Amino acid sequence: MATYVRLMVLKHRYRWGYEVLLREVADSLHLRRFCGIALHQTAPDESTVRKMTRRLGPEVVDELIRSLIKKATSERKLRLRAMRCDSTVLEADIRYPTDINLVGDAVRALVRVARTATVTVPGAAARVRDRGRAVGKRLRELGRTLRRRTGEAHSEVERLTTESADLLQATIREARRLLGQTRYKVRTMVEQPTRAQVRAVLELAQFVAWAEQVAEQVRRRFAGEPSPTAWSPSSTLTRGPFARASWACRPSSATCSN
Repeated sequence: MATYVRLMVLKHRYRWGYEVLLREVADSLHLRRFCGIALHQTAPDESTVRKMTRRLGPEVVDELIRSLIKKATSERKLRLRAMRCDSTVLEADIRYPTDINLVGDAVRALVRVARTATVTVPGAAARVRDRGRAVGKRLRELGRTLRRRTGEAHSEVERLTTESADLLQATIREARRLLGQTRYKVRTMVEQPTRAQVRAVLELAQFVAWAEQVAEQVRRRFAGEPSPTAWSPSSTLTRGPFARASWACRPSSATCSN
C-alpha cells in the first residue's frame, strides 16, 4: 500500500498516465527508492495499479495524496512552492508624470479614440488632427533645455509646456465636435445602434473629459492657482484599447515640475 500511495503522488505531481508512470519508475533509481522498490524487484504492472485505483475510488486516492503532502509539509520534509516564474530583468528609465508628458498622452489617446469612433459610427466626418509629433518635438526640446542648467530654463519650460497645452486644447475642440456628431448619429439611427457604436461614443466622451482635466491642471499650475487633487485614470485602463493609453499620474503630479 505504501508503494501504491507513493506511485499516486508521482502521478499527481508529474501528471503522468499509468503506462508512463510505471515506465519512468522502472527506469529511474531515485524514483524506485522513493517508491520503495528494490533494484532486484520488478515494478508493478500498470493494470495492477489501475485495478487498485478503481477498487479504492478516486475520492479515497485524492484524500490519501492530500494527507501525505500535509504530513510531509508539517514535518518539513517537503517545501511547497506557490509559483514558479521565469522572467528577465531589463533596465529602464523612470518616466515621471510631468505636465508635458501628460499632455502628450492626452493628445495621442484622443486621436486614437476619435479614429475608432469615426470608423465605428457612420456619418461622423469631423476630423481630429494628430498633434502628437508637435508635442513630441517640444518634449525633446524641453529635455535639451533642462540639460543646459541656465537661468532661462524655467521660462523655456513654461513656454514649451504652454504651447503643448494649446495643442491639447485644439485637439479637445476637434474631439468635442466629433463627439457631438457621433452622439447625434447614434440617436437618430433608424436601426438600433450596436454595442460597439455606443461604446465608441462613451469612450470618446470619457477621454475628452480626462483631457480637459489635464489641460486645466496645466493652466492652474502656471497661473499659480492650487491644483485639484490629481486623478489616475490608469486604474481603469486595463483592458482592450484603454490599456494602450499610458496615462500615468500620481498624487504628486499636480505639483511636480518639468
